[in-house]
Amino acid sequence: MDKARLKQEVAAAIDGNGSHIIAIGREILEHPELGFKEVFTADLVEDEFEKLSLETRKGIAITGIRGDLTGKGHGPHLAIFG
Repeated sequence: MDKARLKQEVAAAIDGNGSHIIAIGREILEHPELGFKEVFTADLVEDEFEKLSLETRKGIAITGIRGDLTGKGHGPHLAIFG
């Protein structure tokens, strides 16, 4: 898959899930947390990653979380930081 096609598919997935993505953002905004103490947020993100069948790793840089999507090939890769 070329980059242009990948970009189109990612944009379509975001558009198709826009209301859910916004709801997650609102949930995070309703539960503010201090830096390196984002326990609620990490748990929320972990739950969302698990719904997507991503393998998760918690405790990265204290409260960070990572979701790994495994599949065929060696790329492309996507990282999202908040």
